[in-house]
Amino acid sequence: MKSLIIFLALSAASTMASTVDSHIFPINGIETEEIFLLNSTQTKTAYRQETVARTCFRTELAGYSNACDYYPEVRCYETRDSARICNSVPIYRCQMVPQYRVAPYACYQTVTTPYEVVDHQVEANFNVKIARAPKEPTDPTSCLVEFAMEGEALRSHADCRKYLILSTEKKTTEVDRAGTVIHNYNVDLKLLDAEATLAPLEGGVAEMHLEGHTLTFRTGDLSRNPNFNLKLFVEKRHLLKSDETLINRNITPGEYTFEKINERFGIVKVNLDKLLGGMNDNKKHVIKVGLNINIEAGTLLNLTSDLKRDATITVNNF
Repeated sequence: MKSLIIFLALSAASTMASTVDSHIFPINGIETEEIFLLNSTQTKTAYRQETVARTCFRTELAGYSNACDYYPEVRCYETRDSARICNSVPIYRCQMVPQYRVAPYACYQTVTTPYEVVDHQVEANFNVKIARAPKEPTDPTSCLVEFAMEGEALRSHADCRKYLILSTEKKTTEVDRAGTVIHNYNVDLKLLDAEATLAPLEGGVAEMHLEGHTLTFRTGDLSRNPNFNLKLFVEKRHLLKSDETLINRNITPGEYTFEKINERFGIVKVNLDKLLGGMNDNKKHVIKVGLNINIEAGTLLNLTSDLKRDATITVNNF
């Protein structure tokens, strides 16, 4: 399926955006190859100087008014014994006082206006190889992949629940005589069983608590996919000095135990006495566990797939 969006009008000034061309194809679980061509237009921002009218304001003399009032004036006189005495005497006096007004007037300002212009045409040739699925073929309408070019920018994503789709690509670029930029993409898509890959994350990290000095919590079935990291963070809190980090790293399978409780979940136990050399029950501790899935190199196209879970508790919080 292809769709081409040509020159979106952004304003009355006839600005434009880079055009988009896209291609959608189904994933049906069998090994196959998808070859297609996408064409788009790359724009760039240019600037122009424009003179625009504005209303400015200035203060103008509007005339004079006669203002009368009593003003203090110093009067002096001499006494019989030639002593000089001065006093402030109110004198009624009038004077002309200027009057001002704020008046509008037309003014002009030079402004810089950005707008989009065509920079070059883009041609993208795709050769996408899709590996065989680890499970049986699926309904092709339930798993779709889209590749879209917006100018020079490539976007790709998968709408698929049954598989996690990993993409690796190689690209070469050339420019023809007309200035068209030609990208050649060789893309490999690998399909992972989503249910098995994400099994350790099912239900998250739940029901975390201490049994004595043993940290206990529930996870998904860790035995279905061993490609995960289990990270433990323990911090001792102090009132009068800086908090102390006791551990902040991935723990190894030899530092915890896992016991399945059914086909979906299991219980993880971590002996903190053995791992940390003991805990002070009179001190507040913050404990955080992070569980994340490791996948092979490549870009995960499933935008809704979260590969991490975590949980935090506070103990001895008196």
